[in-house]
Parts: sequence; C-alpha cells; structure tokens
Amino acid sequence: MFDRVCFLAFGRVAYHGPTNRLGEFLDSIGDPELAIPYDHDPADHMISILALNVETQGQDYDRIKRIAATFKKHEIGEKLAQLISGDVTGSVRKLEEEGNRDIGNKPRYQADFLVQFWTLLKRATLTCLRDPLLVKVKLAQVLLTSLVISLVNWRVDVRADTVQNIEGVLFNTARDMNFLFLFPSIGVITAELPIFLREHRARIYSVDSYYWAKTAAEVPQYTILAIVYGCIVYWMTGLFAGAAQFLKFLLICVLQAYVAISIATAGACVFGSEGAAVTFIPILVLPMLIFGGFYINYADIPVYMQWWCHLSWFRYGCLSIETNSGGNCTTQTGLDVLRNRGMSVSALNYWVNAAILLAMTLVSPIRRADRPAAAQLNNAYTNFILPIS
Repeated sequence: MFDRVCFLAFGRVAYHGPTNRLGEFLDSIGDPELAIPYDHDPADHMISILALNVETQGQDYDRIKRIAATFKKHEIGEKLAQLISGDVTGSVRKLEEEGNRDIGNKPRYQADFLVQFWTLLKRATLTCLRDPLLVKVKLAQVLLTSLVISLVNWRVDVRADTVQNIEGVLFNTARDMNFLFLFPSIGVITAELPIFLREHRARIYSVDSYYWAKTAAEVPQYTILAIVYGCIVYWMTGLFAGAAQFLKFLLICVLQAYVAISIATAGACVFGSEGAAVTFIPILVLPMLIFGGFYINYADIPVYMQWWCHLSWFRYGCLSIETNSGGNCTTQTGLDVLRNRGMSVSALNYWVNAAILLAMTLVSPIRRADRPAAAQLNNAYTNFILPIS
C-alpha cells in the first residue's frame, strides 16, 4: 500500500522510488535471479536479496554492491542524485517567493475555519471517548472531594460562631473548582502540543480552530463535573437560599472550572512540557489564592499590592455565593463574609463577577503557542534565578 519505498543495505541505497517501478529496476540489472518471481511478494523478495547469510557472506555482499551500483546509474537514481545535489539556495529562494505570493493572493489555509473546526472537533471528541478511564477518575475525585466537604459542613447554620465554617465552604469550593480541573488539563494539552505545532506550521489548520475545537470537545465533561460538585456541596452544606441562587451557584462553579482550564491551556502552551507547566503554574495560582480574601484582611494588604485582588478569580467566585440566613447573623451572602473581613466590594454584583470570570476564560495567550516563550523563561531562570539561589 506504499506509494514510494526506500531500501537500504550496508549504508547504501538499494532502491528509492515508486513501488510500481521496483520490478523494472530489478529487471534492468540483467540477473534473472534478482527479478521478482511471479508468485512472490515484491517487498519480501527485495528484503531477501538484500539479506546477508552467514554461509554466503561474500556472495551476498557482492550482490548488494551490484544492486546499489546499478541503482545509482539508473534513471530513478540519477533523478534522486540531482534532487540531492541541486541548487539548494535557489530552490529555497524560489519556495520563499512562491510562499509569499501564496500568502498575499490565496487563503493561508486550504480549508476554511468551519471545516477545520469540525474536523478537529471530531478528532478531539474521539480522543475523549477513547479514554473513559480518565473521565471515571475525574468523576471519582469530584464525588469524593465534594462528599468530604459536605459531610464535614453538614447543614451548617449561618451564625456568628459558624461564619468560619461558611468561609471554609467558600474557600474549598473556589479551590476545588480550580485544582480539580487545572492540573489534569495540563496533561491533555501538553500531550498533543507537538502534534499541534507540527500541523499548524504545516498550515493545515489555524490556532483558533484548534483551540475552539479542543475546548468544545473538553468543555462538556468539565461542565458536568462542575455541576455534580455544585449540586452535592450546595444542598448538603445548607447554602441554599432558593432555586435562583442555586442556579447562580452552579454557574459560578462552571465558570471557575472554565478559568482553571484556560489557565492550564495557557500554561501548557507557554512552557511546552507537563513537568515545566506543573512546576511553574502554581507560582501564578498561589498569589491569586492568597489575594482572594481567604488568608488576609483586605485592609491589611499594602496599598501598592491591593491591585492583585482584582486579578484573583478566586475572589470573584467567592463574592458570588449566597447563603441561607439564620439567627441574628448579618452574614447572608459571600459578599457579606468578605465585607466582615474588611474587603470593600459593594460595587461588584453577581453578573459583573460572572462576566469577569468569563473574560478570564477567554483571554488566553494560546496564540503564543508557537513562540519560544519557554526558552526565554528557561534562559532567565538559568542566568538570574539560579545564580541568586
């Protein structure tokens, strides 16, 4: 089923060309024993006459040298030699000129965006379906984590002495929606990154079509997993304050998961390998967690560092969670919890928070996937950070 084939023996090219001309070449040698028998497979026959047997080493080696010498003088061999020893500089210049004309006068890709997207979507979906074990493991993680948190905080009442428990639920929800999906997503992207770079540079498809197709294939499972987590935690911990609030809670959980996937995608593309991404991404995530309002009072943060709080996606998720009121406690929403911790966030409402999370999902440096950002970072690490350490 090959169109072209190359046979090598002792470092020599015995034949390199179309499969349908192999018989013609062997006949041109003039040795009936080298011609392909009627009832033999051409590939098996070629391998047998190029083999070296212990008993007949001298004869076999002479036969191989004769085949290689004949190919060198054959029409197919001469054309191959011309291609190898031709004017490489001129050929490259000609290809560059043709490429520039193509870019200026023709579409950059042979297929339009929709065709690229649909083809890549089918491939990405098949990849997900062919690895059901990974989905089962993710589901088991979500179920176990949500059940542990929910049982520990079972139907907690909102009182002055239980505010810390509510804060724990908020922190665990924001944390889990990030870490449960962030690190598994890194491996998914880095595993395909070499294929993506090769195919993209070959102008088979664009970065946009790959990104949106991959996202569309992965988003359903992460959406379902986030909803499963949200349903368990919301009702078991007693955060419920109505059907509308429940749906809003699920939306925030899903958006938090999307942000985590977006951060994982960006990190995987920048660093290129799973090991480097897993090592360096926490350097970005942990400050966002610290400035999310869980570990330090907003008023105690130095003024020149308070801008970090507005970049923290953990903070916007916490601001949007509503709880059930109880007793004389004035803390009814996630907003109230953070106000009691000294964060002045009265101007932010639910939909602004949701919009910010959505924007953080969409703003991803995936377009820099084919740039040597990881190499630059590695050089900076080697030249500056390592000597200081």
